[in-house]
Amino acid sequence: MSMHDYKITTIPNPGPWNVPAKTISMFTGVAAIGAILWGIGLAMDPLRGWSAYIINFCFVFFFALSGVVFTAIQYMTSAQWSPAIRRIPEGMTAFLPLGILFIALYWFGVPKLYEWSDTWTNFHGLSSEVHRTKTTWLSQPFFTVRQIIFAAIWLLFATLMVKNSLKQDKENAPQLSKVNTKLSIAFIIFFALSFSVASYDWLMSLEPTWFSTMFGVYTFTGLFQSGIAVIAIFAILMRRSGALPITKSGHIRDLGGFIFGMSTFMSYIGFSQYMLIWYANLPEETFYFMKRSQEGWWIIFVLLPLLKFVIPFAFLLSADAKRNEKVLLFVAGCVIAGQWLDLYWMVLPAHYAKLTLPGIADVGGLLFFSGLFIVMTLRFYKKHSVLPVGDPGILKSLNWGA
Repeated sequence: MSMHDYKITTIPNPGPWNVPAKTISMFTGVAAIGAILWGIGLAMDPLRGWSAYIINFCFVFFFALSGVVFTAIQYMTSAQWSPAIRRIPEGMTAFLPLGILFIALYWFGVPKLYEWSDTWTNFHGLSSEVHRTKTTWLSQPFFTVRQIIFAAIWLLFATLMVKNSLKQDKENAPQLSKVNTKLSIAFIIFFALSFSVASYDWLMSLEPTWFSTMFGVYTFTGLFQSGIAVIAIFAILMRRSGALPITKSGHIRDLGGFIFGMSTFMSYIGFSQYMLIWYANLPEETFYFMKRSQEGWWIIFVLLPLLKFVIPFAFLLSADAKRNEKVLLFVAGCVIAGQWLDLYWMVLPAHYAKLTLPGIADVGGLLFFSGLFIVMTLRFYKKHSVLPVGDPGILKSLNWGA
């Protein structure tokens, strides 16, 4: 039994995570360097610069959204294991307000990336009725406004749930958990619909004549799998640093189980989408995967199942492996790398026929958005207790797996 796995009889309050100021300053500097590099890349090649913007914005914004989704699922299911680590995904939502700003700024990139932004006329075999419907939906003002509205509502739900959770620490009011459960149900219903639309807009409409009814689910599985990987990394780092010393190996095991389960679901959705399009063999569908499986893009096509399914499945198959922090950190890193490559693979082949390696704009965008996400998240942990001590199920959670 680990030194962490002893019976807890009273609820401790570890308080905020005492993150060194130099750590936050370092990541602020990383974000600043990233902004400069991305700006240089944008000036050199606007198309590549805005491609890097949407890749890295989605990559990081999905982490923040996964924090809300994970929190909502725990409330909806009355999960007994998760209150001890729930403050981690709550902190990840701190990036959401910036997300609205970046969605608004993306207005300037839309004309560079999307064929439909300039009254596109290349039908690729679409009927006039389908084309007319798509051109009505895909207009730049409507595109931007609906994304801002979606993000504002996601932020509203996240703010209310996190506010109630923090308030519960002070007031020890069990009814706030019931309020959050109701909010979670409403959020998940709205999110399921709105995120599908947002993923269609941001990513699928890069190929405006292509469509897949499974694309929203596929994008969501990437969001949730990579989000849990980030939660697992924070949980292990907090445990090792002493910020959350009372977490048990059971919590680490269950996070590993989540990654394992989502890797299987991810492979199922990805294979099903590909198999159905391959089997139907319709030109208006197959061209999407044909672009992305030749001219060098096949390398990423092969890497994706390796990073997002084979490695997580093989390394986390046993219960002991799920408890092993080193194994979980390695797998989480592979999943996160796979998620970035997946977005890269979705975006760039729409404009580049041959494989193009990451450039200065891609590196700059990754440093900028990732640096900001880490800064906002660490500031949240530095301000609030990393343990929701007022949650009615916290004591049971603290003894999970002991």
